[in-house]
Amino acid sequence: SNIIGRKDRKTPSDVEFDDPEMSRRSVKIDAIPDGQGDYSFTLTVLKALNVVKVNDLQIIQGTSTTLKHNDAITMGKTTIVFKCS
Repeated sequence: SNIIGRKDRKTPSDVEFDDPEMSRRSVKIDAIPDGQGDYSFTLTVLKALNVVKVNDLQIIQGTSTTLKHNDAITMGKTTIVFKCS
């Protein structure tokens, strides 16, 4: 698992951004092995008070969605592109 969120000394994330409109510890991305050498990836919205979107679709706090290569994840004013190989 990797936690992504706004830069914060008291509650650090694994990947941090200097974006005041992004929640602290906003999302978690899990890599789930399939037992045959491949992985699937899941994004779960944690305690995000600000909107989290995957490909312009809002993901509600406490829910998860499967990520695919080149999915755009938007948190606050920051958009990152998910890459997997």
